[in-house]
Amino acid sequence: MKRAKNFNEAATIKPFLTKCAFRRTKLAVAAGVAFGLLAVSPAAGESPYCTELRAQIARASAGGGAGRFQAAAAKQRGDYARVSAKARALGCDRGQFLFFGDPPPPQCSQINAQLNQLSGAIASYERASADDGGQRQALAARYEAECRNPQAAQARVARPRNFFEELFGVAPDESPGARDMPVGPDPDQEPSDGKPRGGPMAICVRACDGGFFPITYSARSSNLDDLATMCRALCPNAEVKLYTASQSKVLSSALSIDGEAYSDHPNAHKFEKTYDPSCGCKPPGQSWAEALVEAERLIAERHAKDQVV
Repeated sequence: MKRAKNFNEAATIKPFLTKCAFRRTKLAVAAGVAFGLLAVSPAAGESPYCTELRAQIARASAGGGAGRFQAAAAKQRGDYARVSAKARALGCDRGQFLFFGDPPPPQCSQINAQLNQLSGAIASYERASADDGGQRQALAARYEAECRNPQAAQARVARPRNFFEELFGVAPDESPGARDMPVGPDPDQEPSDGKPRGGPMAICVRACDGGFFPITYSARSSNLDDLATMCRALCPNAEVKLYTASQSKVLSSALSIDGEAYSDHPNAHKFEKTYDPSCGCKPPGQSWAEALVEAERLIAERHAKDQVV
């Protein structure tokens, strides 16, 4: 089914990011940090790094993007059920064999097109919800492994910052004042002119339909190039661009790294209206393992550099 194909595609990318982010530490994550975990209690003697991680988990959970996407998907499913019932009442589901039976009413063509559009929108919202949940899982697993394990905390002292700390967040044992500024305006201040200003959430946007998936909640001015490279590697079958956004108003606040507002994108919100089976991240005929070879190469390359002190 089209919905299943669309959903599985993005549900594959996020576990890939999570797996790679924890390859070096070989995490043994406790059951309490499983996918549904929404919040964590502070660890004893918490460092600024761990406080930052916990704040990211809270931001990802409070009012969560996943909840908003699920609500949007639920609304679209309600619309789909209503239109589908109308189609059945009109007889749009009956077929005609040769000259036997009545053909479907002429309005069925438009109704079926509407059902296809709703199906595509549902798949996109479900995909975004799954991606958001995967980000929470990754953050919670990092907190469990890095902030509740004293031995791991000691091993990180005086260690150089690695690729995934640059890509997904701040380095351990580094005070917030030492970091470069986060992307976008202060989340507590609304822009007075209403123009999109971006934010700390990095999203990868497809050019073909305006569809997107989140990469990290902690984009910073120093790691945008790495995030853009990873965005392209995670979606090799489509032209993509990196945007940053606030978590409360994802697409309305989204701004590309070259200054383009998402609302000015020629295909903005197209994924909510139509479904294009050719507009996917995985090339036809390839497995996900084959499609993500370049992403694996980038990670291995940076991992090798991290070993050089």
